[in-house]
Amino acid sequence: MFVYRHTSSLSLIVLSIFVTLLQACTVSPQDALVGSYTITENGKQREFVRITKKEGKYYFSANNGQWSEPKEIMPVAMAKYELHFDKKSAGDIQGLGHKFVGIFKVPKGFKSGSYLCKTGYVMAFMLGAIDLQKM
Repeated sequence: MFVYRHTSSLSLIVLSIFVTLLQACTVSPQDALVGSYTITENGKQREFVRITKKEGKYYFSANNGQWSEPKEIMPVAMAKYELHFDKKSAGDIQGLGHKFVGIFKVPKGFKSGSYLCKTGYVMAFMLGAIDLQKM
């Protein structure tokens, strides 16, 4: 009976490792956006946005003095991207968002109209766009 439990525990460990490796193989381009971001306010960096991934879904939280509840966001389709940026500026761009906000990974020096992204990460919303610095 002792050997059976030991074998069972070993099987669970092997299964756990297999599942972890399988999840690692299913990386999407948007995974590059997972993390925390800061903005510069009055010359100081402040953590402003978090993108997390849980069970294959992405979530967005913002800090306006208090962290918001995580809201599910999805990969941004090109049609949504074009609402925020020039059509001709599309290139190697990854994005996550929902109706009111999008977080994009763009090449450093990305330009769209009069907007110039210096950091390579941008948050676009109804009022415009701001640079984000990934932590």
